Amino acid sequence: MSRRCAGFSLLETLIALLVLSIGALGNVALQLHALQATHSAYQRTLASLIAADAGERLWQSAAGGDTGLGWLDDWVQRRDCAQADPHVCLPELEVRISGGGTGRVISVSWAEERFADAEHGRVQLDYAIQVPQEPTS
Repeated sequence: MSRRCAGFSLLETLIALLVLSIGALGNVALQLHALQATHSAYQRTLASLIAADAGERLWQSAAGGDTGLGWLDDWVQRRDCAQADPHVCLPELEVRISGGGTGRVISVSWAEERFADAEHGRVQLDYAIQVPQEPTS
């Protein structure tokens, strides 16, 4: 009687290696998506903080009787990543304030092409607030 050798053949080993490689690539793709989602959440958090800060500045201006937005351009420039030492920044940051009366909408947008929700390479967050009514003379 002839005895067959027990063990793995080369073909079985290659198939097992292929299955393991596909699993490892899936894990790498999952990690990449998790990293992108984390970065997106970080940027949205910054945009939310920037919008809330702008809202507080609007409240401060309204309380002082100033309805102008003279502070806005310099304030946005300090939060753009083009600065030499940006602390909290978003790339190509734009902040627009619209509305009238007591209702205002603060639109914060920034450049981001990596995510599916970016429209024309930009992501936008809208923040609606109510400011005090302007004093009548």
